[in-house]
Amino acid sequence: ETKSTNDGGKDKPAALVSDSATASKADSNPSPSKAFEDLKISSQLRKFTFNELRSAASNFQPDGLLGEGGFGRVYKGWIEKYGTAPVKPGTGLTVAVKMLSHDRIQGHKDFGVVLLEIMTGRRTMDKRRPAREQNLVEWARPYLGKKRQFYRIIDPRLHGNFSVKGAQKVAELVQACVGRNAKARPLMSEVVAVLKPLVDLNDIASSSASFRAMTKERAASIAASPTMESHTRQPKRSISRGSSPYLQPMRSLSPGSEP
Repeated sequence: ETKSTNDGGKDKPAALVSDSATASKADSNPSPSKAFEDLKISSQLRKFTFNELRSAASNFQPDGLLGEGGFGRVYKGWIEKYGTAPVKPGTGLTVAVKMLSHDRIQGHKDFGVVLLEIMTGRRTMDKRRPAREQNLVEWARPYLGKKRQFYRIIDPRLHGNFSVKGAQKVAELVQACVGRNAKARPLMSEVVAVLKPLVDLNDIASSSASFRAMTKERAASIAASPTMESHTRQPKRSISRGSSPYLQPMRSLSPGSEP
């Protein structure tokens, strides 16, 4: 369990969750509180105090720092091989201990990746694609901040049925969220401020000369690259209701489309 740096290092009693066999099965319609207790019991999660985490991570020494991201710093730690108690560094099982900070930008890269999946219609990792396109973020990164090139990463199954300005704003937002410098990522309030106005945009890309030129260029590239063809020729992405898990977010970029 992660420990907030705002907690002042206060030690709280550790709690081992009891065995799931102790849960009562007599109630076929448990109350919400009863269901919550059953869930806690079945999960078998171990709660660590801050002092236990500090001990396992060697007092969060700099030489144990594994990395630093949107959630905070991640340190190497050690616990018993067949238990949960902290042990001497270099023995037992190696674990990663995250120190959560409420004052930092948290999880925004993950949110940016979700937006990117929606925009492109691609998976975060796809080994079926050409080598340079398998990592979605790395493939899309060069196009995100370029007004004349971000079209290249838009899902071709949309056939231009999206707002140009909306897609451009989302591309810029994704670029900020997946930036390598975690400290430079936007606040969630800033993310909301960017996304809210997009529902009112209705400048459809299919009527844009730039989009039509890009479409022709894309078609020429596909024709010249057989390996690319099998990955780009996908069924048309319908904008009809309930047809796709990606439907609702993309429609927010183009409210002028037929529902």
